[in-house]
Amino acid sequence: MSQLTYRAFLATLATGAVVASGAAFGAPAFAAPDPDMYGPMISQVTTISEGLGGSVSFKVEDNPGLSSIDLRDPATDAIFYRRVVDFPGNVTADGVHHYSFEIKFSDIQAAWTKAGHTEALPATVKLVAWGSDGKPSKRADVAIEPVAMTSLDFGIESGQLNMTVGQQTNIGVTHQPENANMTKINWSGDDIDVLNVDEESGLVTALKEGCSDVRAVSDYMDPMVFDPVMATVNVCATELGEDEIAVDHLRVDMEEGETVTLKPLLPKKFKDATLTWGLEYGGAVILKAAEDGKSATITGSNVADWDQVNLTATLPDGTEATATTIAVVKSVKQDATAPAPWVEPQPDPQ
Repeated sequence: MSQLTYRAFLATLATGAVVASGAAFGAPAFAAPDPDMYGPMISQVTTISEGLGGSVSFKVEDNPGLSSIDLRDPATDAIFYRRVVDFPGNVTADGVHHYSFEIKFSDIQAAWTKAGHTEALPATVKLVAWGSDGKPSKRADVAIEPVAMTSLDFGIESGQLNMTVGQQTNIGVTHQPENANMTKINWSGDDIDVLNVDEESGLVTALKEGCSDVRAVSDYMDPMVFDPVMATVNVCATELGEDEIAVDHLRVDMEEGETVTLKPLLPKKFKDATLTWGLEYGGAVILKAAEDGKSATITGSNVADWDQVNLTATLPDGTEATATTIAVVKSVKQDATAPAPWVEPQPDPQ
């Protein structure tokens, strides 16, 4: 593989099929704020019937407790609905406050109209919970109306992805339209002797030499209502060459705070080589190499971005071989920074 082709391959891994929303990362960020303190955690966001007759329920956990929840215009991030939280919720022995909420879609529509909007309420709006300490949660999607995916794309122009036997990789997939809110995907592979494909995460493990198709298929509970869409890529695994090295992960998709251990795959020639690890950019992940170089850990920062991990094996005579891993932070714990513009009057949320 030429250097130009290899660089194009890395760019495809890192950008072309990274974000499920369809937005590419572009150049990695070079700095990340301190990821030690997190805000409220929203979970179990469930649409109870669609349309104005429906509602959304969700749970929130926080310590030291909530001050408010708000809904935001997905296009501008402007708040159009806010509910003050003036009760402690269920407080457990560990000091965590647990809340359960339900909001009627008719109340959301009323708030949207009172905020001065004449256009239709978006199919998906953003939910943010605020802690009494001023920290916001990560934005969560609230689906008012179902929007199905109409296409899936791996973003691999050649239609083929090459791996080394013993390697694992995530394969990014994008969808259209970008505002789809029914985005659950099921994964499968044709030849289970060549590749193991996790049906939930899509993690691919190369078991032996050979090629197999890997498929991503939209998961709709009622295929009579929405036509499932599918994307296919051919994945080929080969044994490591005598002059090559590899990392046991070709690409890693991770969350903020998640730690993954990387290990080298080495032929006999490089078994006693000096191993050094480094980051191409810095910012998206934190790299920590073992003293002997035989492993390294990467931990996701609080920036949804990507970086390239570089491994170099050097022999006593100066001979070198290199390998790379793409690390993608796809999810962060907190992505709302400060309160967005607030529009009066506030509707009665009850």
